[in-house]
Amino acid sequence: MDIYQYFAQKLHCQESDLRLKPGLIWSRGLVEAVPESLFSLNQWNEFLSYLSVGLLSASSVREAKEALVGLKCPARSPDPLSKDGL
Repeated sequence: MDIYQYFAQKLHCQESDLRLKPGLIWSRGLVEAVPESLFSLNQWNEFLSYLSVGLLSASSVREAKEALVGLKCPARSPDPLSKDGL
């Protein structure tokens, strides 16, 4: 299984939907749960390049995951009950 198939399976969609389907809901937890050894940095960078139309690349798998979170995961709304609003 490659990284495209992995995320398509986890998100219950077609591989092309990973980039093209605007309503697809990604989560930070989904991205962070991918074992670091499952895909190489090269695979992550190819995936990021595909999703960002060539705009993103990373120097580590951890950085690649953070880039993917920034690209695809919606920012959490501040919690009104927390002291700092985060």
